[in-house]
Order: sequence, then structure tokens, then C-alpha cells
Amino acid sequence: MPLILIDILDAPSRIEGVLSRRLIHIRPGVYVGNLSTRSIEITWEAVKNSNPRSAMLVYPAKNESGLSIMAVGEHRYTPTENYGLQLISMVQAKKSRNPLKIN
Repeated sequence: MPLILIDILDAPSRIEGVLSRRLIHIRPGVYVGNLSTRSIEITWEAVKNSNPRSAMLVYPAKNESGLSIMAVGEHRYTPTENYGLQLISMVQAKKSRNPLKIN
């Protein structure tokens, strides 16, 4: 059974209950544990359908890095694929233009 990590922010208590029953709750919003591939799919589908502000799943995969990442919601760091290798890219914060700015 593969070891997975789920990081979730602002999830409904129902989903947190489901996750804490199947995985170890190591800190607020972070869950780690061993699940079968089918259980990972079912759990991730439930997380996505709960519409959290952000959620990320890290799980083993047969690729060069040995793991894969899936994400939903708003993240400062997002998984991107570059030449078949999954990397994490940082999203730049939007600069607000204030026309009334006084120097």
C-alpha cells in the first residue's frame, strides 16, 4: 500500500473526519498514511467535491521522481509539468495598481 500525504485548507469538518479515520492527522490540515490505490482515488474525489480553499495530494508514481502531485484550489505553489518531470512553481502575487499613490 502506497504512502500518501494530503494537505488541505478550509475543509468541511465532514471531510476532515473522513481523512482522520483513514490517515494520521499530523498537524492541522496535513494527513499522512497508507492507502490502496482505489482508496486514494475515492478519498481524493471526496476531497475535490468538498470544495476546499486548497488541497494537495502527494502519492507514489512510476516516474523519475517516484511521486506525483495533484492539487485543487488556490495555491502559492502549484505543480507544473516540464518535459515530463513534475515540478513545483511559485505563483507570483498580483501587484495592485493604485492610481492614487503619492510619493
